[in-house]
Amino acid sequence: MKKITFLLVCMFASFSMLGQYSLEDENGNEILDGAVLEFGSFTEPEAKFDFYVNNETSDPINVKIEFVSAVNADGSLFELCWGLCYTSIVLGNAYPLGNDWVTIDGNGQSLAGNHFFNQSDGGGNAIDYEFRFYLVDGSGNDIGSPTTVFYRYDPLLSIGDTAISEVKLLSTMVNETLQISTPIDLDVVIYNIRGQQVLASSVSAGAQEINVSALATQSYLAVFSDASGATKTIKFVKR
Repeated sequence: MKKITFLLVCMFASFSMLGQYSLEDENGNEILDGAVLEFGSFTEPEAKFDFYVNNETSDPINVKIEFVSAVNADGSLFELCWGLCYTSIVLGNAYPLGNDWVTIDGNGQSLAGNHFFNQSDGGGNAIDYEFRFYLVDGSGNDIGSPTTVFYRYDPLLSIGDTAISEVKLLSTMVNETLQISTPIDLDVVIYNIRGQQVLASSVSAGAQEINVSALATQSYLAVFSDASGATKTIKFVKR
């Protein structure tokens, strides 16, 4: 089981990602700064998370990923594929190692096959890994603003939480209504870019709509939660 939630404090402190690049999962869903990728398994394919980096500029960019920290793990049973595949990673190292990096052509996307994959059971404890995506110049110097992503293995996650991962917005650019497709009943809370709650509602399973015509023109976060407490957060823009 896998799901994506977000650390609200991190998101509201840095709501917009670096304009030079963006991250997304294999389904094209944007991964924001501070995203927490949660898994209830440590086996393939459930625990493997494929990701892509998109170059939002017309010039090539060079990207590395630093293994910043870990709780209840040391990286020896973690596989990181970024350009090359490393079946054991070391705290403080940036990948690819040494003076290497992954170059993404202007307006291009990284190749398929890059992923995170924890293979440790944590001795029955939850595990957290912290990674930092960042840009480097042609000499390998750290430039720009980084993007932090957390990978979490939680043995207590219920397989039932998978239903909320299917929740989606039919469009993330909206005028009058937020159109939602959900397989289950949900509560919805919408926050503005300052982290203030601006709307709360509930929706039933199926194709549903929430009237957001009264909201100001800006970006928002829609936080969906089910009866078990599982959540999913989706960013949208009210035009």
